[in-house]
Amino acid sequence: MSVLEWLAVLTSLLGIVFSTRQRRICWLFYGISSLLYGKIFFSIKLYADFLLQIFFFFSSIYGWFHWHHQQKSNAMTVIAIPYKWLLRDVLVAGVISALFGFYLKNYTDDAFPWLDAVLSCYSVVAQFWAARLYKANWYLWIIVDFFYTALFCYRGLWLTAALYSVFMVMAMIGLKKWQNENSAVACD
Repeated sequence: MSVLEWLAVLTSLLGIVFSTRQRRICWLFYGISSLLYGKIFFSIKLYADFLLQIFFFFSSIYGWFHWHHQQKSNAMTVIAIPYKWLLRDVLVAGVISALFGFYLKNYTDDAFPWLDAVLSCYSVVAQFWAARLYKANWYLWIIVDFFYTALFCYRGLWLTAALYSVFMVMAMIGLKKWQNENSAVACD
């Protein structure tokens, strides 16, 4: 466990704590942790996760500004994602996962190309949903974090595996908070 991993874990935890409370500062911590984890994942040959961290960094900028606009208009309302969008996002992520997994398997030395691709693609969906205040983001994060925990255990990143276990619990807490504090508004 390196100092870099400790810092990445700390900033990630701060991000999720502030996110469950709908505090915009969460995006600052997410951005910092993304940069730190990008370096870690590249060093252990999880290239899709490295690219995912680059995406997370830029999505943290988007989230910062989107949530600022929402807070400014006093409209931090959780939204129930329309089923057609949910289906579209899940199917598109599945197709991109297959293509990305094929690429990683055949053109890189990625340690777990298929799992890396699937988890990364669905993480992108979950992150987008979180930035858009879709309650469904928490359900997807619970699933993704479960599989990431197993992957990081296998790769020997014990601290990161513990972090992703905490992420699962925090996602459950976030889901409950978002359900209790804001009734989801349908936007069909």
